[in-house]
Parts: sequence; C-alpha cells; structure tokens
Amino acid sequence: PVELVYKSAFLGLRPAYVRTAPNYSVRIGLGAYYAKQNDGEGGKFKLFPDVELSYNAIKKSLIAYGGITGNLQQLTYREQSLENPYLSPTQYLQPTYTPYDIYAGIRGGLFQGFAYDLKGFFYSHIIDMPMFQANAQYTLADRKPYHYDNSYHLIYQDGMSFGAKASIRGKLSHRFHIDASAKVNSYSFDWLREQEWNLPIFTSALSARYRILPAWNIGTSFYWVGARKDIKHTLPTSPIEEVTLDGFFDLNFSTDYTFLKRWTVFADLSNITGAHYQRWTNYPVQGFQVLVGAKYRFNIK
Repeated sequence: PVELVYKSAFLGLRPAYVRTAPNYSVRIGLGAYYAKQNDGEGGKFKLFPDVELSYNAIKKSLIAYGGITGNLQQLTYREQSLENPYLSPTQYLQPTYTPYDIYAGIRGGLFQGFAYDLKGFFYSHIIDMPMFQANAQYTLADRKPYHYDNSYHLIYQDGMSFGAKASIRGKLSHRFHIDASAKVNSYSFDWLREQEWNLPIFTSALSARYRILPAWNIGTSFYWVGARKDIKHTLPTSPIEEVTLDGFFDLNFSTDYTFLKRWTVFADLSNITGAHYQRWTNYPVQGFQVLVGAKYRFNIK
C-alpha cells in the first residue's frame, strides 16, 4: 500500500484598524497567509479582506452590521472524523480557502438577557470546500475494514455559497435557559453537474433547560437536518447511483437530581420518536434509547 503523508505550514497575520464611537464601530483589516503544502509545489500567498461596519440603531437592542471577510483553514482528520465517524483513514487533507465572504445582518439584546443574531451570507467564494462522499465497494483479495461500501472519503470543489442563519439564546429567568438556531444554505459549483454531497440545505436546533428545584433540573433538545444528496456504489466499475437521504427530526429529554451534595441521579431519553433515520448512507441510527445512572463527585484537595 502507498503511505499517505501530508504536511502543511501556515504563517500569517490579520492586522486591523478599529475605530469605535457611541453609535458605530469600524474595523478595516487584511488577512495575509503563506501556505506550504507537501504536494511538490512551492508555497503560496493567500490574501483576503477583513472589513466590518456596525451601527447601533436602538441602544444595543438593534445593531445593524455588514462586511466582507475571508479565511484560510487547514482541515484535520480528527475534526472531520468527529463530524463523520465513518471517514476512511485514506484521506489527503488540504486547506479550504475563502477569498471573500460578503455578509450583513442585525443583532442585539432582548428582554431578560436574551440575545439574537440574524445574518445573511450573500456571496461566499470557497476554494477546495470539503464534502463527504461514500466510498466504492472494493473486490480486492486483501480488503481492509473500510473496503466494504461502509466508509466515506472527502472530495473538494470550488464554488459559491449563499445563505442565512438565525440564532437566539438567553434566559427567561434564573431557572429557564434556551438556545435555538436555524440555518439555510445554497451552493453553486464551478462544475455545473456537481451536487452538494451530504450538505443539507436546512438545519435547525433547540435546547432548553429548566431548574424546577435547586437540586432538580430537566432539559430537552431537538434538531432537524434536511435532505442530503449522496451516492451509492456497487462496484468501482459500475455506474454511480445517486440517492437522497431523507431529512430527520431527533428529540431528546433529560433530567437529574442532586442529593447529599455529591450524589446525582440522572435519566436520558434519546431519539424519543424512535425513528431509524440515516444520517449517513447505510447507517440507520438506533431508535428510542434510555440511559439511567448515578454520579458521585469527589472532593480532592
């Protein structure tokens, strides 16, 4: 087998000039990175703007902002495998470069310490955007554990991204905390026939926690992930079959009670709807699950 070796080195600066006043703030900056890869080519300079203007329209309750920025981000196998645990160990990782990302939105504070942020991404140019795609089923004599149509690999595409994100978080009282977000994304690739593989157009999530008594808490969380495109291989020589994974909804509940200061009993109810949805092709999740236990906190001085 061929040993995969990849190395990268980044050296960069993101200087910025910031000016603030009672009703507005301005940041004018520039990002400059020197990136060196082990692909046999020389190092390359990556430049991107970093400019933002914000205006405090209503006492911090309504702040309008907008700007243009960019980024250079090196992928790591650990980060990608946490997102997709079925990623094969045969990846060649390379950085993702965003020359510019134009955005605008409003943010601010609401009653009872709530904060909100509504942000639109109007024009994001992304070079080498990573996407997960199913591996083929190999018919080798000496097959590895990830050669059975059960793993994924990363592909990279250049294109544009458009979308919006809304989030709200805070507390209604010292007992009740809530955190909710929703995001919608659309993509356009340089290769006209390319799809947004395993990139849902819409995602949302909510978590809430309520303290009934000083020692008793309850909480709930749910998230919704929209439909995704993927491919299903039979053999490397067979035509590629495109599949659509349905969107899914996952609801969870938890409670815990602390007694004798150090002991806590808890119960977690996961995937209450019991749906055996597929986050990744050929991997249906478990249905309704219950976890009950106790924890003891040590006091080591």
